[in-house]
Amino acid sequence: MEAKILKVYNIINNFINRNLSRFYENTKIDKVLFVFFILLIGVGMYILNHYTTLIADDYNYSFCFGHRTTGIMDILQSQYHHYFEWGGRVVAHSIAQIFLMYDKFVFDVANTFAYLAMILVVYFHAIGKFKFYPLLLLLINLLFFLCMPVFGQVFLWVVGACNYLWGPLLVFLYLVPYRLQYSKATPVIANKLLSVIFGLMGVIAGWTNENLGLTLAFLILVFIYLYWCEHKKVYLWCVCGLIGSVIGAIALIVAPGNFVRMNAGHYEINIFKNFFEITRLMFKGNFLLLPLSIFFSFILFCKKETDFKIVSVYMLGMLISMYVMIGAPYFADRAKLGTLAFCIVGCCNLYTHLDFTLLKLKKFILILTILIIGVTVSEYITARNDIRNYKLRNDIKVEHVLKEKSLGHLDVIVESNYPESRYVASYRLGDISNDVKHWRNNSFARYYGVKTVRVE
Repeated sequence: MEAKILKVYNIINNFINRNLSRFYENTKIDKVLFVFFILLIGVGMYILNHYTTLIADDYNYSFCFGHRTTGIMDILQSQYHHYFEWGGRVVAHSIAQIFLMYDKFVFDVANTFAYLAMILVVYFHAIGKFKFYPLLLLLINLLFFLCMPVFGQVFLWVVGACNYLWGPLLVFLYLVPYRLQYSKATPVIANKLLSVIFGLMGVIAGWTNENLGLTLAFLILVFIYLYWCEHKKVYLWCVCGLIGSVIGAIALIVAPGNFVRMNAGHYEINIFKNFFEITRLMFKGNFLLLPLSIFFSFILFCKKETDFKIVSVYMLGMLISMYVMIGAPYFADRAKLGTLAFCIVGCCNLYTHLDFTLLKLKKFILILTILIIGVTVSEYITARNDIRNYKLRNDIKVEHVLKEKSLGHLDVIVESNYPESRYVASYRLGDISNDVKHWRNNSFARYYGVKTVRVE
Protein backbone atom coordinates (compact mmCIF):
# COMPACT_ATOMS: atom_id res chain seq x y z
CA MET A 1 0.00 0.00 0.00
CA GLU A 2 2.77 2.41 0.93
CA ALA A 3 4.58 1.59 -2.34
CA LYS A 4 1.47 2.51 -4.36
CA ILE A 5 1.05 5.79 -2.52
CA LEU A 6 4.73 6.62 -3.07
CA LYS A 7 4.39 5.79 -6.78
CA VAL A 8 1.37 8.12 -7.17
CA TYR A 9 3.22 10.86 -5.28
CA ASN A 10 6.25 10.54 -7.60
CA ILE A 11 4.06 10.74 -10.70
CA ILE A 12 2.37 13.93 -9.45
CA ASN A 13 5.67 15.42 -8.30
CA ASN A 14 7.34 14.75 -11.65
CA PHE A 15 4.40 16.29 -13.51
CA ILE A 16 4.60 19.45 -11.40
CA ASN A 17 8.36 19.70 -11.85
CA ARG A 18 8.05 19.46 -15.66
CA ASN A 19 5.20 21.96 -16.07
CA LEU A 20 5.62 24.62 -13.38
CA SER A 21 8.26 26.58 -15.28
CA ARG A 22 6.09 26.74 -18.40
CA PHE A 23 3.20 28.09 -16.37
CA TYR A 24 5.23 30.79 -14.60
CA GLU A 25 6.87 31.99 -17.82
CA ASN A 26 3.67 32.21 -19.91
CA THR A 27 2.87 35.95 -19.96
CA LYS A 28 -0.11 35.47 -22.29
CA ILE A 29 -1.83 33.30 -19.69
CA ASP A 30 -1.05 35.95 -17.05
CA LYS A 31 -2.81 38.69 -19.05
CA VAL A 32 -5.89 36.57 -19.73
CA LEU A 33 -6.17 35.47 -16.10
CA PHE A 34 -5.61 39.03 -14.86
CA VAL A 35 -8.53 40.40 -16.90
CA PHE A 36 -10.70 37.39 -16.08
CA PHE A 37 -10.15 37.83 -12.33
CA ILE A 38 -10.94 41.55 -12.50
CA LEU A 39 -14.26 40.79 -14.21
CA LEU A 40 -15.02 37.97 -11.79
CA ILE A 41 -14.30 40.11 -8.71
CA GLY A 42 -16.34 42.98 -10.18
CA VAL A 43 -19.40 40.79 -10.78
CA GLY A 44 -19.09 39.27 -7.33
CA MET A 45 -18.84 42.64 -5.59
CA TYR A 46 -21.76 44.08 -7.55
CA ILE A 47 -23.93 41.20 -6.32
CA LEU A 48 -22.94 41.91 -2.71
CA ASN A 49 -23.64 45.62 -3.19
CA HIS A 50 -26.99 44.87 -4.82
CA TYR A 51 -28.12 42.72 -1.88
CA THR A 52 -27.00 45.29 0.71
CA THR A 53 -29.79 47.50 2.07
CA LEU A 54 -29.74 51.02 3.46
CA ILE A 55 -28.92 51.02 7.16
CA ALA A 56 -28.22 53.29 10.13
CA ASP A 57 -26.70 56.62 9.01
CA ASP A 58 -27.89 56.11 5.43
CA TYR A 59 -31.38 57.18 6.53
CA ASN A 60 -30.06 60.25 8.37
CA TYR A 61 -27.82 61.48 5.57
CA SER A 62 -30.68 61.16 3.10
CA PHE A 63 -32.14 64.26 4.76
CA CYS A 64 -31.00 67.84 5.10
CA PHE A 65 -32.62 70.14 7.69
CA GLY A 66 -35.80 68.08 7.86
CA HIS A 67 -36.33 67.40 4.13
CA ARG A 68 -34.90 64.95 1.61
CA THR A 69 -31.63 66.13 0.09
CA THR A 70 -32.33 67.36 -3.45
CA GLY A 71 -29.23 69.14 -4.70
CA ILE A 72 -25.69 70.38 -4.20
CA MET A 73 -26.78 73.44 -2.19
CA ASP A 74 -28.49 71.18 0.35
CA ILE A 75 -25.28 69.19 0.66
CA LEU A 76 -23.10 72.28 1.08
CA GLN A 77 -25.36 73.68 3.80
CA SER A 78 -25.56 70.29 5.50
CA GLN A 79 -21.78 69.78 5.50
CA TYR A 80 -21.15 73.33 6.74
CA HIS A 81 -23.35 72.51 9.72
CA HIS A 82 -21.69 69.08 10.02
CA TYR A 83 -18.20 70.61 10.15
CA PHE A 84 -19.02 72.89 13.07
CA GLU A 85 -21.42 70.64 14.97
CA TRP A 86 -20.38 67.01 14.43
CA GLY A 87 -17.10 66.23 12.62
CA GLY A 88 -14.60 67.18 9.93
CA ARG A 89 -15.17 64.48 7.30
CA VAL A 90 -17.01 66.74 4.89
CA VAL A 91 -15.39 65.13 1.81
CA ALA A 92 -16.56 61.61 2.63
CA HIS A 93 -20.02 62.65 3.78
CA SER A 94 -20.53 64.86 0.73
CA ILE A 95 -19.86 61.81 -1.47
CA ALA A 96 -22.34 59.80 0.61
CA GLN A 97 -25.06 62.45 0.37
CA ILE A 98 -24.65 62.66 -3.39
CA PHE A 99 -25.24 58.90 -3.72
CA LEU A 100 -28.18 58.96 -1.32
CA MET A 101 -30.03 61.41 -3.56
CA TYR A 102 -30.33 58.73 -6.25
CA ASP A 103 -31.57 55.17 -6.58
CA LYS A 104 -29.22 52.76 -4.79
CA PHE A 105 -28.36 51.12 -8.12
CA VAL A 106 -26.12 54.14 -8.84
CA PHE A 107 -24.15 53.54 -5.66
CA ASP A 108 -24.00 49.77 -6.26
CA VAL A 109 -22.30 50.29 -9.63
CA ALA A 110 -20.01 53.11 -8.46
CA ASN A 111 -18.99 51.28 -5.30
CA THR A 112 -18.17 48.13 -7.27
CA PHE A 113 -15.78 50.16 -9.40
CA ALA A 114 -14.37 51.80 -6.25
CA TYR A 115 -13.58 48.36 -4.81
CA LEU A 116 -11.91 47.27 -8.04
CA ALA A 117 -10.00 50.56 -8.14
CA MET A 118 -8.80 49.99 -4.57
CA ILE A 119 -7.49 46.55 -5.49
CA LEU A 120 -5.79 47.85 -8.63
CA VAL A 121 -4.22 50.90 -6.98
CA VAL A 122 -2.82 48.72 -4.17
CA TYR A 123 -1.54 46.37 -6.88
CA PHE A 124 0.11 49.25 -8.75
CA HIS A 125 1.82 50.59 -5.63
CA ALA A 126 3.25 47.12 -5.07
CA ILE A 127 4.42 46.52 -8.65
CA GLY A 128 5.20 50.07 -9.75
CA LYS A 129 4.82 49.21 -13.44
CA PHE A 130 2.51 47.51 -15.92
CA LYS A 131 3.16 43.83 -15.36
CA PHE A 132 0.60 41.09 -14.81
CA TYR A 133 0.59 38.95 -11.69
CA PRO A 134 -2.91 37.43 -11.47
CA LEU A 135 -2.06 35.66 -8.21
CA LEU A 136 -1.40 39.02 -6.52
CA LEU A 137 -4.78 40.29 -7.67
CA LEU A 138 -6.44 37.32 -5.99
CA LEU A 139 -4.28 37.71 -2.90
CA ILE A 140 -5.24 41.37 -2.42
CA ASN A 141 -8.92 40.53 -2.81
CA LEU A 142 -8.70 37.62 -0.37
CA LEU A 143 -6.86 39.66 2.27
CA PHE A 144 -9.55 42.34 2.04
CA PHE A 145 -12.16 39.62 2.61
CA LEU A 146 -10.37 37.84 5.44
CA CYS A 147 -8.65 40.67 7.28
CA MET A 148 -11.23 43.45 7.54
CA PRO A 149 -12.97 42.86 10.89
CA VAL A 150 -16.10 44.63 9.59
CA PHE A 151 -16.11 43.90 5.85
CA GLY A 152 -19.69 45.03 5.24
CA GLN A 153 -19.28 48.34 7.05
CA VAL A 154 -16.20 49.23 5.00
CA PHE A 155 -17.04 47.92 1.53
CA LEU A 156 -20.86 47.79 1.27
CA TRP A 157 -22.57 50.27 3.62
CA VAL A 158 -23.23 53.53 1.74
CA VAL A 159 -22.05 55.98 4.42
CA GLY A 160 -19.40 53.55 5.66
CA ALA A 161 -17.92 52.88 2.23
CA CYS A 162 -17.81 56.59 1.38
CA ASN A 163 -15.78 57.12 4.55
CA TYR A 164 -13.64 54.02 4.80
CA LEU A 165 -13.28 52.74 1.22
CA TRP A 166 -13.50 55.90 -0.86
CA GLY A 167 -11.30 57.82 1.60
CA PRO A 168 -8.36 55.37 1.44
CA LEU A 169 -8.89 55.08 -2.31
CA LEU A 170 -8.39 58.85 -2.71
CA VAL A 171 -5.23 58.69 -0.58
CA PHE A 172 -3.68 55.79 -2.51
CA LEU A 173 -4.61 57.37 -5.84
CA TYR A 174 -2.96 60.60 -4.74
CA LEU A 175 0.23 58.68 -3.93
CA VAL A 176 0.42 57.13 -7.43
CA PRO A 177 2.55 59.96 -8.94
CA TYR A 178 4.96 59.65 -6.01
CA ARG A 179 5.26 55.92 -6.71
CA LEU A 180 5.89 56.67 -10.39
CA GLN A 181 8.53 59.28 -9.55
CA TYR A 182 10.52 56.72 -7.56
CA SER A 183 11.84 55.08 -10.74
CA LYS A 184 12.26 58.28 -12.81
CA ALA A 185 15.02 60.87 -12.91
CA THR A 186 12.80 63.51 -14.55
CA PRO A 187 9.74 65.08 -12.85
CA VAL A 188 6.43 63.29 -13.35
CA ILE A 189 4.69 66.70 -13.28
CA ALA A 190 6.89 69.38 -14.81
CA ASN A 191 4.34 72.15 -15.43
CA LYS A 192 4.13 74.73 -12.59
CA LEU A 193 0.39 75.32 -12.98
CA LEU A 194 -0.30 71.57 -12.88
CA SER A 195 1.90 71.35 -9.78
CA VAL A 196 -0.27 73.92 -8.02
CA ILE A 197 -3.46 72.14 -9.13
CA PHE A 198 -2.00 68.90 -7.83
CA GLY A 199 -1.38 70.62 -4.50
CA LEU A 200 -5.02 71.71 -4.32
CA MET A 201 -6.09 68.13 -4.95
CA GLY A 202 -3.90 67.20 -2.00
CA VAL A 203 -6.22 69.20 0.27
CA ILE A 204 -9.05 66.82 -0.67
CA ALA A 205 -6.88 63.71 -0.25
CA GLY A 206 -5.67 64.85 3.17
CA TRP A 207 -9.24 65.67 4.21
CA THR A 208 -10.49 62.07 4.05
CA ASN A 209 -9.65 60.04 7.19
CA GLU A 210 -7.83 61.31 10.26
CA ASN A 211 -5.14 58.62 10.38
CA LEU A 212 -4.63 58.48 6.60
CA GLY A 213 -4.44 62.26 6.19
CA LEU A 214 -1.49 62.41 8.58
CA THR A 215 0.05 59.28 7.07
CA LEU A 216 -0.24 60.75 3.56
CA ALA A 217 1.70 63.88 4.56
CA PHE A 218 4.39 61.84 6.29
CA LEU A 219 4.86 59.43 3.37
CA ILE A 220 5.15 62.32 0.93
CA LEU A 221 8.02 63.60 3.07
CA VAL A 222 9.63 60.15 2.94
CA PHE A 223 9.28 60.00 -0.85
CA ILE A 224 10.81 63.48 -1.20
CA TYR A 225 13.74 62.29 0.94
CA LEU A 226 14.18 59.24 -1.31
CA TYR A 227 14.19 61.41 -4.45
CA TRP A 228 16.86 63.59 -2.88
CA CYS A 229 18.99 60.57 -2.01
CA GLU A 230 18.65 59.10 -5.52
CA HIS A 231 18.75 62.20 -7.75
CA LYS A 232 19.63 65.16 -5.49
CA LYS A 233 16.42 66.88 -6.57
CA VAL A 234 13.32 68.26 -4.89
CA TYR A 235 10.40 68.59 -7.32
CA LEU A 236 7.91 71.46 -7.14
CA TRP A 237 4.86 69.22 -7.58
CA CYS A 238 5.98 67.08 -4.63
CA VAL A 239 6.23 70.10 -2.35
CA CYS A 240 2.82 71.38 -3.51
CA GLY A 241 1.34 67.98 -2.76
CA LEU A 242 2.90 68.00 0.69
CA ILE A 243 1.51 71.44 1.49
CA GLY A 244 -1.94 70.51 0.21
CA SER A 245 -2.10 67.25 2.15
CA VAL A 246 -1.00 68.96 5.37
CA ILE A 247 -3.69 71.64 4.96
CA GLY A 248 -6.34 68.98 4.33
CA ALA A 249 -5.27 66.88 7.35
CA ILE A 250 -5.26 69.91 9.64
CA ALA A 251 -8.69 71.04 8.41
CA LEU A 252 -10.03 67.57 9.14
CA ILE A 253 -8.52 67.16 12.60
CA VAL A 254 -9.20 70.66 14.01
CA ALA A 255 -12.84 70.73 12.84
CA PRO A 256 -14.89 72.32 15.67
CA GLY A 257 -17.43 69.52 15.34
CA ASN A 258 -14.86 66.96 16.50
CA PHE A 259 -14.56 68.70 19.87
CA VAL A 260 -18.30 69.26 20.16
CA ARG A 261 -18.91 65.54 19.70
CA MET A 262 -16.11 64.55 22.06
CA ASN A 263 -17.44 66.80 24.82
CA ALA A 264 -20.98 65.55 24.32
CA GLY A 265 -19.90 61.91 24.38
CA HIS A 266 -17.41 62.31 27.23
CA TYR A 267 -14.70 60.50 25.28
CA GLU A 268 -11.40 59.92 27.06
CA ILE A 269 -7.99 59.56 25.43
CA ASN A 270 -5.57 57.18 27.14
CA ILE A 271 -2.33 57.27 25.16
CA PHE A 272 -0.59 54.41 26.98
CA LYS A 273 -3.59 52.11 26.80
CA ASN A 274 -4.08 52.93 23.10
CA PHE A 275 -0.41 52.18 22.38
CA PHE A 276 -0.66 48.66 23.77
CA GLU A 277 -4.05 48.00 22.18
CA ILE A 278 -2.78 49.12 18.77
CA THR A 279 0.39 47.01 19.11
CA ARG A 280 -1.77 43.95 19.79
CA LEU A 281 -3.45 44.43 16.39
CA MET A 282 -0.37 42.99 14.68
CA PHE A 283 -1.04 39.67 16.38
CA LYS A 284 -4.77 39.47 15.67
CA GLY A 285 -5.75 36.79 13.16
CA ASN A 286 -8.62 38.81 11.71
CA PHE A 287 -6.45 41.80 10.82
CA LEU A 288 -2.66 41.96 10.37
CA LEU A 289 -1.41 38.56 11.47
CA LEU A 290 -2.09 36.82 8.13
CA PRO A 291 -0.58 39.47 5.80
CA LEU A 292 2.42 39.91 8.11
CA SER A 293 2.96 36.13 8.12
CA ILE A 294 2.93 36.13 4.31
CA PHE A 295 5.27 39.13 4.33
CA PHE A 296 7.91 37.39 6.46
CA SER A 297 7.49 34.14 4.51
CA PHE A 298 8.25 35.99 1.26
CA ILE A 299 11.35 37.57 2.78
CA LEU A 300 12.85 34.11 3.15
CA PHE A 301 12.63 33.53 -0.63
CA CYS A 302 13.72 36.98 -1.84
CA LYS A 303 16.76 37.40 -4.06
CA LYS A 304 19.92 38.55 -2.30
CA GLU A 305 20.12 41.77 -4.32
CA THR A 306 16.57 42.86 -3.42
CA ASP A 307 16.15 46.59 -2.71
CA PHE A 308 13.90 46.98 0.32
CA LYS A 309 13.53 50.77 0.15
CA ILE A 310 10.08 50.87 -1.41
CA VAL A 311 8.86 48.05 0.85
CA SER A 312 10.06 50.03 3.86
CA VAL A 313 8.06 53.08 2.78
CA TYR A 314 4.76 51.22 2.79
CA MET A 315 5.44 49.21 5.93
CA LEU A 316 6.27 52.53 7.58
CA GLY A 317 2.92 53.79 6.28
CA MET A 318 1.25 50.82 7.96
CA LEU A 319 2.84 51.66 11.30
CA ILE A 320 2.15 55.39 11.10
CA SER A 321 -1.51 54.89 10.16
CA MET A 322 -1.85 52.69 13.25
CA TYR A 323 0.08 54.61 15.86
CA VAL A 324 -1.25 58.08 15.04
CA MET A 325 -4.49 56.72 16.48
CA ILE A 326 -3.02 56.71 20.00
CA GLY A 327 -4.22 60.31 20.10
CA ALA A 328 -7.84 59.29 19.37
CA PRO A 329 -10.39 57.84 21.79
CA TYR A 330 -10.11 54.47 20.01
CA PHE A 331 -9.11 52.87 16.69
CA ALA A 332 -12.39 51.78 15.11
CA ASP A 333 -12.36 48.54 13.09
CA ARG A 334 -13.87 50.26 10.07
CA ALA A 335 -10.97 52.75 9.95
CA LYS A 336 -8.34 50.05 9.40
CA LEU A 337 -8.46 49.57 5.61
CA GLY A 338 -5.60 51.99 4.94
CA THR A 339 -3.37 50.21 7.45
CA LEU A 340 -4.17 46.83 5.91
CA ALA A 341 -3.61 48.18 2.38
CA PHE A 342 -0.12 49.46 3.25
CA CYS A 343 0.78 46.04 4.64
CA ILE A 344 -0.58 44.29 1.53
CA VAL A 345 1.52 46.57 -0.71
CA GLY A 346 4.61 45.42 1.19
CA CYS A 347 3.67 41.74 0.76
CA CYS A 348 2.95 42.05 -2.94
CA ASN A 349 6.11 44.03 -3.64
CA LEU A 350 8.21 41.28 -2.07
CA TYR A 351 6.49 38.77 -4.39
CA THR A 352 8.07 40.51 -7.39
CA HIS A 353 11.53 39.92 -5.87
CA LEU A 354 11.13 36.21 -5.17
CA ASP A 355 13.69 33.83 -6.62
CA PHE A 356 11.47 31.68 -8.87
CA THR A 357 14.39 29.52 -9.90
CA LEU A 358 13.82 27.69 -6.61
CA LEU A 359 11.60 24.68 -7.18
CA LYS A 360 10.51 24.72 -3.52
CA LEU A 361 9.23 28.27 -3.97
CA LYS A 362 7.26 27.31 -7.09
CA LYS A 363 5.57 24.52 -5.20
CA PHE A 364 4.87 26.87 -2.29
CA ILE A 365 3.25 29.41 -4.64
CA LEU A 366 1.21 26.66 -6.29
CA ILE A 367 -0.15 25.53 -2.93
CA LEU A 368 -0.77 29.16 -1.96
CA THR A 369 -2.71 29.70 -5.19
CA ILE A 370 -4.94 26.70 -4.56
CA LEU A 371 -5.60 27.89 -1.00
CA ILE A 372 -6.38 31.44 -2.15
CA ILE A 373 -8.91 30.26 -4.73
CA GLY A 374 -10.54 27.76 -2.36
CA VAL A 375 -10.83 30.13 0.61
CA THR A 376 -12.04 33.02 -1.58
CA VAL A 377 -14.86 30.93 -3.04
CA SER A 378 -15.85 29.68 0.41
CA GLU A 379 -15.82 33.15 2.01
CA TYR A 380 -17.70 34.69 -0.91
CA ILE A 381 -20.49 32.11 -0.68
CA THR A 382 -20.80 32.82 3.06
CA ALA A 383 -20.89 36.57 2.44
CA ARG A 384 -23.47 36.35 -0.35
CA ASN A 385 -25.78 34.08 1.64
CA ASP A 386 -25.64 36.19 4.80
CA ILE A 387 -26.16 39.48 2.97
CA ARG A 388 -29.01 38.08 0.87
CA ASN A 389 -30.77 36.62 3.91
CA TYR A 390 -30.48 39.94 5.76
CA LYS A 391 -31.99 41.71 2.74
CA LEU A 392 -34.93 39.29 2.58
CA ARG A 393 -35.74 39.96 6.24
CA ASN A 394 -35.31 43.71 5.71
CA ASP A 395 -37.64 43.68 2.68
CA ILE A 396 -40.32 42.00 4.78
CA LYS A 397 -39.89 44.68 7.47
CA VAL A 398 -40.12 47.55 4.97
CA GLU A 399 -43.13 45.98 3.25
CA HIS A 400 -44.87 45.71 6.63
CA VAL A 401 -44.13 49.38 7.45
CA LEU A 402 -45.49 50.58 4.10
CA LYS A 403 -48.60 48.43 4.46
CA GLU A 404 -49.30 49.84 7.93
CA LYS A 405 -48.73 53.34 6.59
CA SER A 406 -51.27 52.79 3.78
CA LEU A 407 -53.82 51.75 6.41
CA GLY A 408 -53.20 54.94 8.38
CA HIS A 409 -51.28 53.22 11.19
CA LEU A 410 -48.30 55.51 11.79
CA ASP A 411 -47.00 53.89 14.99
CA VAL A 412 -45.51 50.67 13.67
CA ILE A 413 -44.09 47.61 15.41
CA VAL A 414 -41.56 45.55 13.44
CA GLU A 415 -39.43 42.50 13.98
CA SER A 416 -35.73 42.98 14.73
CA ASN A 417 -33.20 42.07 12.06
CA TYR A 418 -29.67 41.17 13.09
CA PRO A 419 -26.78 40.17 10.78
CA GLU A 420 -25.23 36.73 10.85
CA SER A 421 -21.63 37.69 10.01
CA ARG A 422 -19.19 40.58 9.55
CA TYR A 423 -19.91 40.59 5.82
CA VAL A 424 -23.32 42.19 6.42
CA ALA A 425 -23.17 46.00 6.46
CA SER A 426 -25.14 46.32 9.71
CA TYR A 427 -22.76 44.06 11.66
CA ARG A 428 -22.02 45.73 15.04
CA LEU A 429 -24.13 48.77 14.11
CA GLY A 430 -27.31 47.71 15.92
CA ASP A 431 -30.88 47.62 14.71
CA ILE A 432 -34.13 49.36 15.50
CA SER A 433 -34.74 49.10 19.25
CA ASN A 434 -37.82 49.16 21.49
CA ASP A 435 -37.10 52.83 22.26
CA VAL A 436 -39.10 54.95 19.81
CA LYS A 437 -36.91 57.96 20.63
CA HIS A 438 -33.64 56.26 19.64
CA TRP A 439 -31.98 57.97 16.67
CA ARG A 440 -32.02 54.79 14.58
CA ASN A 441 -35.77 54.43 15.13
CA ASN A 442 -36.38 58.09 14.32
CA SER A 443 -34.32 58.11 11.13
CA PHE A 444 -35.96 54.88 9.86
CA ALA A 445 -39.46 56.22 10.65
CA ARG A 446 -38.77 59.55 8.95
CA TYR A 447 -37.37 57.84 5.84
CA TYR A 448 -40.50 55.74 5.34
CA GLY A 449 -42.94 58.44 6.41
CA VAL A 450 -44.40 57.04 9.63
CA LYS A 451 -44.58 58.60 13.08
CA THR A 452 -42.76 56.00 15.16
CA VAL A 453 -41.26 52.55 14.72
CA ARG A 454 -40.04 50.06 17.31
CA VAL A 455 -39.53 46.35 17.93
CA GLU A 456 -41.49 44.26 20.42
